[in-house]
Amino acid sequence: MFPSRRLRRRYEPLMSLLARASAPRLDRQLASGTPPWRSPVHVTRALQLTNTHRRQLLALGLERLVSDSQRVPRGPRLGGAVAPCRAQVTEALPLILGLIARLRDRTPVDARGMAQLSQLLTDGAGPCYVSGDSGWLSHELESAWDAL
Repeated sequence: MFPSRRLRRRYEPLMSLLARASAPRLDRQLASGTPPWRSPVHVTRALQLTNTHRRQLLALGLERLVSDSQRVPRGPRLGGAVAPCRAQVTEALPLILGLIARLRDRTPVDARGMAQLSQLLTDGAGPCYVSGDSGWLSHELESAWDAL
């Protein structure tokens, strides 16, 4: 039996707040394959990850990754921003552009792939920002694409 509308109106803001407060943990779980239906807070986070606004934010994040990787460094970086790894981003450019287009179209996306993309863009020690094995970023982006 579904809860009454009145109960849902009270319950949904609480779930939304809990999902945002626990976003890093929930994103890790969803990215690693935890099903969204595991709990109400997982469902709420999955809905947050797959909404149109979040899709646009991730597309913008990927565009910024590309533009920042092509920028010529002028002296030491100030602040806490980590510069993208030019070699990894250049190698993965076709995949990145494909993902940007995929995020901007209206076809449904899965929370797992969205969580993986979100983690890639925010992990300063990940393949977007650290030079590693050739193809590291491409491999991770392919995995996220498959999960979308």
